[in-house]
Amino acid sequence: MLHTMMYVFKGDYNTFHLIRLNVRREIEKRREENDPKKIREGMLDMEEARRIFLSDVMQGKLQDGGFYRFKARTENAIGANVKPLDKKM
Repeated sequence: MLHTMMYVFKGDYNTFHLIRLNVRREIEKRREENDPKKIREGMLDMEEARRIFLSDVMQGKLQDGGFYRFKARTENAIGANVKPLDKKM
Protein backbone atom coordinates (compact mmCIF):
# COMPACT_ATOMS: atom_id res chain seq x y z
CA MET A 1 0.00 0.00 0.00
CA LEU A 2 2.79 2.41 0.90
CA HIS A 3 4.50 1.95 -2.48
CA THR A 4 1.22 2.52 -4.29
CA MET A 5 0.59 5.73 -2.36
CA MET A 6 4.15 6.93 -3.03
CA TYR A 7 3.62 6.26 -6.75
CA VAL A 8 0.16 7.83 -7.02
CA PHE A 9 0.94 10.92 -4.92
CA LYS A 10 4.51 11.47 -6.14
CA GLY A 11 5.43 15.13 -5.78
CA ASP A 12 2.38 15.90 -3.60
CA TYR A 13 3.75 15.46 -0.09
CA ASN A 14 0.74 17.01 1.71
CA THR A 15 -1.80 14.66 0.12
CA PHE A 16 0.52 11.66 0.49
CA HIS A 17 1.04 12.42 4.18
CA LEU A 18 -2.70 12.87 4.83
CA ILE A 19 -3.61 9.62 3.06
CA ARG A 20 -0.77 7.77 4.81
CA LEU A 21 -2.03 8.91 8.21
CA ASN A 22 -5.60 7.82 7.39
CA VAL A 23 -4.48 4.40 6.19
CA ARG A 24 -2.30 4.00 9.27
CA ARG A 25 -5.26 4.93 11.49
CA GLU A 26 -7.37 2.20 9.84
CA ILE A 27 -4.61 -0.35 10.37
CA GLU A 28 -4.24 0.67 14.02
CA LYS A 29 -7.99 0.21 14.61
CA ARG A 30 -7.62 -3.43 13.61
CA ARG A 31 -4.30 -4.14 15.33
CA GLU A 32 -5.77 -6.40 18.05
CA GLU A 33 -8.11 -8.30 15.70
CA ASN A 34 -7.84 -12.09 16.04
CA ASP A 35 -10.79 -13.28 13.98
CA PRO A 36 -9.40 -14.69 10.68
CA LYS A 37 -12.54 -13.65 8.79
CA LYS A 38 -12.26 -10.02 9.95
CA ILE A 39 -8.52 -10.01 9.21
CA ARG A 40 -9.22 -11.19 5.64
CA GLU A 41 -11.91 -8.51 5.29
CA GLY A 42 -9.42 -5.86 6.40
CA MET A 43 -6.84 -7.11 3.91
CA LEU A 44 -9.44 -7.07 1.13
CA ASP A 45 -10.43 -3.52 2.10
CA MET A 46 -6.80 -2.38 1.83
CA GLU A 47 -6.36 -4.15 -1.51
CA GLU A 48 -9.52 -2.47 -2.83
CA ALA A 49 -8.25 0.92 -1.65
CA ARG A 50 -4.91 0.24 -3.37
CA ARG A 51 -6.70 -0.66 -6.62
CA ILE A 52 -8.80 2.52 -6.44
CA PHE A 53 -5.69 4.65 -5.85
CA LEU A 54 -4.10 3.17 -8.98
CA SER A 55 -7.09 3.27 -11.29
CA ASP A 56 -9.26 6.19 -10.17
CA VAL A 57 -6.97 8.84 -8.66
CA MET A 58 -5.24 11.50 -10.76
CA GLN A 59 -3.13 14.42 -9.62
CA GLY A 60 -4.13 17.88 -10.73
CA LYS A 61 -2.27 21.17 -10.42
CA LEU A 62 -4.06 24.49 -10.40
CA GLN A 63 -2.94 26.65 -13.33
CA ASP A 64 -3.26 30.37 -13.94
CA GLY A 65 -6.82 31.16 -14.92
CA GLY A 66 -8.34 28.62 -12.51
CA PHE A 67 -7.90 25.54 -14.70
CA TYR A 68 -6.30 22.29 -13.58
CA ARG A 69 -3.63 20.29 -15.41
CA PHE A 70 -3.89 16.57 -14.68
CA LYS A 71 -1.19 13.91 -14.71
CA ALA A 72 -2.90 10.84 -16.08
CA ARG A 73 -1.20 7.48 -15.84
CA THR A 74 -1.74 4.44 -18.05
CA GLU A 75 -3.69 2.79 -15.24
CA ASN A 76 -6.29 5.58 -15.38
CA ALA A 77 -7.28 4.63 -18.94
CA ILE A 78 -7.92 0.92 -18.39
CA GLY A 79 -11.37 0.11 -19.68
CA ALA A 80 -11.90 3.66 -20.93
CA ASN A 81 -12.44 4.79 -24.49
CA VAL A 82 -9.48 7.16 -24.70
CA LYS A 83 -8.54 8.89 -27.94
CA PRO A 84 -5.27 10.69 -28.62
CA LEU A 85 -5.36 14.47 -28.39
CA ASP A 86 -5.56 16.20 -31.77
CA LYS A 87 -2.33 18.26 -32.00
CA LYS A 88 -4.08 20.86 -34.20
CA MET A 89 -6.20 22.13 -31.31
